[in-house]
Amino acid sequence: MPSSSLTIFAAMCYRLLAADGNAHPPDETEVAAVRDVVGGHFNAEELLQLSMSIRAGAAFTRQRQYLLSRWQPVMEDEFGDAEAQAFLDDYFKNPDFPFESNGIFDNGLVTSRTRTLRGNFSDSESAYSGNMPCWTLHLTLEGRALFISEDREWEAIPGDLMLFRPNASYRYGRHPAAELWDHYWVLFQPRSHWQGWLEWDDGTPGLQQLRLTQAHQRQQILSAFERLLALKDDAPPFLKDLQHTALEEILIRAAGICQNQPRHRDSRIDLACRFMEENLATAFRIEDVAEACNLSASRLAHLFKDYMGISVKAWITSMRLQEARRRLIYSDANISQIAYAVGFEDSNLFAKNFKKSIGCTPREFRQSFTNRPD
Repeated sequence: MPSSSLTIFAAMCYRLLAADGNAHPPDETEVAAVRDVVGGHFNAEELLQLSMSIRAGAAFTRQRQYLLSRWQPVMEDEFGDAEAQAFLDDYFKNPDFPFESNGIFDNGLVTSRTRTLRGNFSDSESAYSGNMPCWTLHLTLEGRALFISEDREWEAIPGDLMLFRPNASYRYGRHPAAELWDHYWVLFQPRSHWQGWLEWDDGTPGLQQLRLTQAHQRQQILSAFERLLALKDDAPPFLKDLQHTALEEILIRAAGICQNQPRHRDSRIDLACRFMEENLATAFRIEDVAEACNLSASRLAHLFKDYMGISVKAWITSMRLQEARRRLIYSDANISQIAYAVGFEDSNLFAKNFKKSIGCTPREFRQSFTNRPD
């Protein structure tokens, strides 16, 4: 009989997978196990609905046949944590029989809290390729996360809101340098009058970030998330309307904060950034950057630090490392090739700077975010 949270969760997943007809809802022990393993706040009815959505997916029949043929002898006998982990990895993370998650979210509104600790079951990167059937909103509570698209990188810290359109293409997960990522999330279909609240940054297709720097702003949005999550265990009439009201408050407050943020930056700093981005692989001096924006080197250094908060050298190193991370994920080039392509003449220096910046080696990063070695 399964006894640990991991084995109870695996047994529940197998039961819902193997059921021929209508499966019965998870019991209290199974619900508690899901919360322990996945880190999310789900009730029994939600878990049953999620199971039904998975079973309705186009790829489910093929995946089910594969999993039952391989795991039936193990899962219908006594098994331990090692077998449970192997089954769950095969169920949710097997690239040959991919888990079809989109159907889970095509249900109006789904919300939870996930606390991902280094090495636990939920500690793996997720990838979306512009085919989500809904919008996604994250609020980071503790720790850090890393979001990477083919042309940009975002780091989420406590108090950061991240909003993703359905067409966004990105990979994300716990930041390699952090021990955990604790966050609220909600997946939703916008109502028709919400459109104006979903345009935080016109210049960013797909992903948008809002950093809540004021304590009262963070508390207001945190409180709304807590009310949204608390409603999951309620069953009054018009429950979805109450949930949408709490979500509306979050979106309205976020849109208001965006409108009040200063949006103007010295055009010469924009010129400097553009010059450095366009010459990423080239060895250039600060004098070259200063000439490109009609400033002296000393004046550029002063202005840049005032506007950007870091030195020119630190900024270009950061940009080179960000580009390296994207290439590690989205290209098949080896690590030395990537180092030279982003402007590092010494691959050892690149590896040293990479680990200092992200907390792991380039090889470990590629393995973590793509499940493939260099």
